[in-house]
Amino acid sequence: MPRLSLCSLRSSILALLTTTVLVVSLSASVPAATGDAPSAREPARSSEKASPAANKALRTLVTQTGKLSRKAVRPPSRTRLVKLSRAARSHAAAAPCRSVAELARYRTVLKGTKVRPRPKALRTRTLNRLAGLNTLSTRASLLLLASPKTRQCGGGVTPSTRDDSKTTVLASTGNHLKLAVAMPRVVMMPERVGGKSYVRLLAPDTVTPGRPGQPGIPIVSELFGVPEGAEVSVDLASSKSVTLDNVQLFPTQPEPVDDEPAPDFDAPPFSAPDFVAELPLKGTFPQRPADADLLGTARDVRIGRMGLATAQYTPSTDTLKVFTNLVFDVRFKNGKGFDAPLSSPWELSASRLVGGLLNEELIHNGGVFEPYRCGEELMVITSAATFSEAQTYADARTADGFRTRVYTLGRALGTTATAIQTFIRSHLNSATCIRPSYVTIIGDDEYVPTFTTGPGGIPSDNPYSTANNADELPDVAVGRILGNTTTELQNFIAKINHYTATPPTGAMLTRASIAAQFQDTDDAGEVNDGREDRTFIQFAETARTGLMRRVVTVDRIYDDNPATTPTHFNDGTALPSGLLRPGFAWDGDGADVTAAWNAGRFLMVHRDHGWSDGWGDPYFTTTEVNALTNTNDQLPVLMSINCASASYDNDETSFVQQALVKETGGAVAAFGDTRNSPSWHNSQIGLGFLDGLLPHVLLGEGPSTKLRVGDALVNGKLRLAGLAPPSGPGIAGGDGNTRNELYLWHLFGDPTMKMYGGTKQFLILEPRQFTTVYRPLPPTPEQTFPYEVEINLPQPFAGQPMSLITLNANGGFLDVVGKAVGDGSVKVTIPAQFSDGAPDRLAVVVNADDANPVVIEVPMAQ
Repeated sequence: MPRLSLCSLRSSILALLTTTVLVVSLSASVPAATGDAPSAREPARSSEKASPAANKALRTLVTQTGKLSRKAVRPPSRTRLVKLSRAARSHAAAAPCRSVAELARYRTVLKGTKVRPRPKALRTRTLNRLAGLNTLSTRASLLLLASPKTRQCGGGVTPSTRDDSKTTVLASTGNHLKLAVAMPRVVMMPERVGGKSYVRLLAPDTVTPGRPGQPGIPIVSELFGVPEGAEVSVDLASSKSVTLDNVQLFPTQPEPVDDEPAPDFDAPPFSAPDFVAELPLKGTFPQRPADADLLGTARDVRIGRMGLATAQYTPSTDTLKVFTNLVFDVRFKNGKGFDAPLSSPWELSASRLVGGLLNEELIHNGGVFEPYRCGEELMVITSAATFSEAQTYADARTADGFRTRVYTLGRALGTTATAIQTFIRSHLNSATCIRPSYVTIIGDDEYVPTFTTGPGGIPSDNPYSTANNADELPDVAVGRILGNTTTELQNFIAKINHYTATPPTGAMLTRASIAAQFQDTDDAGEVNDGREDRTFIQFAETARTGLMRRVVTVDRIYDDNPATTPTHFNDGTALPSGLLRPGFAWDGDGADVTAAWNAGRFLMVHRDHGWSDGWGDPYFTTTEVNALTNTNDQLPVLMSINCASASYDNDETSFVQQALVKETGGAVAAFGDTRNSPSWHNSQIGLGFLDGLLPHVLLGEGPSTKLRVGDALVNGKLRLAGLAPPSGPGIAGGDGNTRNELYLWHLFGDPTMKMYGGTKQFLILEPRQFTTVYRPLPPTPEQTFPYEVEINLPQPFAGQPMSLITLNANGGFLDVVGKAVGDGSVKVTIPAQFSDGAPDRLAVVVNADDANPVVIEVPMAQ
C-alpha cells in the first residue's frame, strides 16, 4: 500500500468553531465562547468556586460539547460527552477530584467516539472540534489539580507560568552538582491525524527529542563541566508534579529542512514529512525525569549535559505526569578534578567559552599552563598560490595582538584534508607549546580542500576543529576566508583588516535587521490556522527581544507568504500585539532588506528557507547582494540562518560568498551552511551564535563575555549539542540532525574578529591614555635576556587581552612575545615569554571588547 502524504492524512490544527488555532496554555485562560450560558437542564452548582481559569475552561468545554453536530456524532456518544462535561463543571468547586475523574472519563468516551463519513465537510469540522475538546478537557484537568483540595487525588500543585526554566545551583564541588530547576509552563495544542485526536505538548525554550513515533516530551537542557575521569550519574531528590489520565499524547515527528531547490518550498524534504504513528513502548517515557550524560570534550573540558523532562508519559495507561519543579544531584564518581589550563592568557578563548557552564568557577580554578617558547594562537593555512594574501592577513592579526603563524600546503604540511587535519592536531595536542585557539583557512576548496567524508558527504571544515576522533565537538575555532581568485581574497581580506583597524561608528552600532517569514503551513493542502508551523518568527522575535535588552533598534522585515492571519508562535504562545493584523502589515520584502543594509547595520539576520543563490522570504538573492551600495565603513556581520546559502564548493557565486568578496560593501563575516539543514535545529544553533556574539541575548544561559566570531560558532554548536546530543563517535544513539549541524555550519571570515556593535557604549581609546614601563630581568636558564612591561591603564580592563609585540626599526610589527589578561586593576604586568634577545623596539596592543584596538609604544630607556 503506498504511503499517503501528510496533507491527505493530517489536518492542520483548528480552533473550535473557527479555523483559528485553539491554544491551550497553563498560564493563560481560554476566552469564553459566545453563548456559553449554562443550560436550564444543567445541575445547580455549589456556592463554592473553582479558580477563574478552571471555571472558564469548563464553561467553554460544556458549551462546545453541546455544539457537537447530531448529524455527525452518534447520539449515545454525544449524550455521554454532554453529561460528563456538565458533571465536571458542576463538581469543580466542591469536589474537584470528582470533576477530574469525570474529565478523564470524558476523554475515554471521546477517544471512542465515531464520526459519520458523510457529508465530508461536516465530518472534517467535527473531527477538528473533537481534537480541540480533547485538549481543552486535558487543560481543565490541570487547572483543577492546582486546587489544594485535590491533594488527595495527586494535585495541589500550581502550574508553572514561566517562559523559561530557572536553574539554581545549590552546591557545586568536585564530587557533585546539586541543582533546583523551576520548569517552564507547558502549552497544549490539539492535533488530528485522520480520525484520531492528540494533545501536542510544547514548552518554551525546550527541545522535543527522541525518534519519530516516541512520545513528544519537551526537555530542558543545561551544560556543565565533568571532572577528569569522572562517571556521571543523577539522583532525584524531590519533584512537584500532577498526573493526568487518558491523555493521547502526540508523538515526535520527523523534522523538515529549510532549503529549497528554488523556488519550490512545498516539495519534500522541505515540506513536513509523512506522519509517524506511535511506537509500541513499554513503561514510562522518559524513564527518569532527570538524566545526564557526557557529550564529549571541548578544549580540555569534558562537557556534560543534563536533560530534564517537563513531563513523563506511560502509553499503556495514557497517563501524563507534568513537572513544575525538580531538585536533583549530578554526581561525579572517581573524578580527579579539572586540569584545563584556563588561567593562561594564551587560553582566553577557551576560558570565555566555559562561561556558560553551570560549574564554571570550579573549571576556572583548574590547571596552570606555562608554555615553552613555541606555538601560536592563530594558525593560518594557505596554498602557495595565496601565500601573499595569507601573509597580509597574518600581519594584520599580529598587529591585533595574536601570535600568528602561516603554514603553506606542500611545504610545512601535506595537501590533502587528512594531512591538514593531522598537522593541526599535532599543534592542538601539544603539551608544551601554545596551542592554536583559532585556525584560518585562506581560499575556497580549490585552494585548501574541505572534508566530504562526514555524514551525507556534507562539505565541512568541522573535522579541522577537533583534537581527535573521540567526538566531533570543536576544540578550536575555525574560519574560512572565501575567494575563488586572489582578487576576491584581496577584497575580502582588505575589508576584514579595515573593519578591525577602523571600527564602524555612529548609529549603525545600535541598529540591526532581522528578515523572516511566517510560515503557517508545511503543505499546500493544509488550512492556515494562525500558528506558524516552523520557528522562523519565534527565532526572530527571541533574537529581537534579546537585542532590544541591549538597547539595539531592530528592523522587523517580516512577511507571510502566502498571506495569512498570524496569531501564534510555533510553541502556541500568542504573538505580541504589535505583530497582529491590521496593525502589522507582514509585507517585508527584498527592497526593505536592501534599504536597511545600505543604510548601515552592524548585524543582518535572515531566518527562513534558502538555497545557494539566496533567501526564500523575504526574497533576496545574489542579484540584490551584488547591487548593495553600503560602504566599507558600514559592513555588517551576516547570519544567514536557512539552508545551503553558503554552498561555496558547488556554486562559485553562492549568496554568502558574493556578500563577502564584494570589493566594496556587502558583509565582513558570515555564518552559513553548506547544504540542506534541519529546521528546528537551525533556529537553536542560530540563537547560540547570537548569544555568543552578544551575551544575555538568551537570559540564563551562554557565556557572560562577548566572544570573537569564531568562538561564537563554537558556542552555537555546543548549545545545540546540549539541547539535542548528536549521534556519532562518543555518544550512544543521539540525534543525527545535530551531528549534521556540526558539519554544516561554518564561520566564513576571520575567527579572531570581534563584532562591533550591540552595546550602549563604545570606547575610543588613544595611546596617550596609557603609560608603560620596560623592565629587564635577571637571566634564567630558559631566557638570556628576560624582561617584562608594566602597563598603566586608564580604567580596569578585567578579562581583556593585552599583548606585547616586538617592532622592527621602522615600527612594523614583528611578533607577539608576551600576553596578559586584565585582572580588574589599573596596572598589568606582561612578561616576555618568547624573547630571543634584548628588544630594539616594543609595543603593547590592548584589544578590548567594545573598543578600538590601541597600540602603545614602550619607551626602552632603562
